[in-house]
Amino acid sequence: MDFRCYSVLFYCYGIGNFFDNGNILGILCLGLSFLFLNFSNFFKSYRSIKTCVFMILPVVSLTTQFFRSGSLVFLLSLAHIAGAVYMGFVAFAVLYPILKKAESVKRIKILEDTECSPRDIEFLSSVLEGKKYSKIAFLHDVSESTVKARMVELYKMLDVKNRTEFLTMYNGFSFKLNSSGNFNSGVFQTHQNAN
Repeated sequence: MDFRCYSVLFYCYGIGNFFDNGNILGILCLGLSFLFLNFSNFFKSYRSIKTCVFMILPVVSLTTQFFRSGSLVFLLSLAHIAGAVYMGFVAFAVLYPILKKAESVKRIKILEDTECSPRDIEFLSSVLEGKKYSKIAFLHDVSESTVKARMVELYKMLDVKNRTEFLTMYNGFSFKLNSSGNFNSGVFQTHQNAN
């Protein structure tokens, strides 16, 4: 299913929560839907028109809630929404430095030198950098089919099926060869990047 389908489902669920006085869950779902659509470049063209159309149903549902539940319940629900938005900003402000620091920590995957060569480590690192197989082959003066065949073997060794799964699982890793005197093969270690 397309990523935008999930955004539409979140949007509909959020509107349903607004109609049912579940305001905090409603604003959370609508916010996530807006973020998903924004990251999928839905709002890239005609941004103001799409944003206005996006906001029609939430405004209608809140207005309906005002007439159905009364002004006091409506004001309380607006206070809940404002509180949820405020808590989201506070959580972001508190967690942002921690997340920024976590970006600088890099994990190391140690591979056996009997199974991998230094060239294999360079292949893996190049794939993590986003280089295509053709460029890797050109840099190492081998054929592209050789690189592809070796990468398939390396993916099997790392228990991944393909390049996409490798990039997903090992994003933020660096690879090192295990020296023969080192007994911690396969152990994940961390170190601080020099920034």
